[in-house]
Amino acid sequence: MAVDALEDGTGTWDAVRALRDRALVVGLCYTGIRAGELLDRPDDDRRNGIRWRDVDLEDGRVTVLSKKQRWDDRSRPEQTIHALRMLERVIDPADNWPVFPTLSPEKLFLPLRAALADDGYSDVEIDEYLSKDRLCRLYSTYELTPDPLQTSGG
Repeated sequence: MAVDALEDGTGTWDAVRALRDRALVVGLCYTGIRAGELLDRPDDDRRNGIRWRDVDLEDGRVTVLSKKQRWDDRSRPEQTIHALRMLERVIDPADNWPVFPTLSPEKLFLPLRAALADDGYSDVEIDEYLSKDRLCRLYSTYELTPDPLQTSGG
């Protein structure tokens, strides 16, 4: 399903969701990295989800805050690197974006609605302009950062 979503078009809602979920599952299955090291943990201020700046796809490494409370570089097998490359291709993220963003509509649309309203768009125009297929592009245009997926949602 993730590959089909990617072939349907870049940046679409379904492609992002499918590729994000695939990268997360593959990452958890093929590495010793815990979900709490990859995702946002609201009960721990230091664990707010890994960001793209923490991932080096060329060297196959990711930097995480380990269970021992220190920053560690972890190697990632090729299966996980491939999944992350596909996700990166579809969202074209900024370095400060979470690798695993929330895709909750209310959390994604509220910042965009506010940004568009600040630009003078009416509520009707905003409703017409907002489309699930434009989310990644709009987040980049307005230099917004999506919230990371929390461990409870992962």
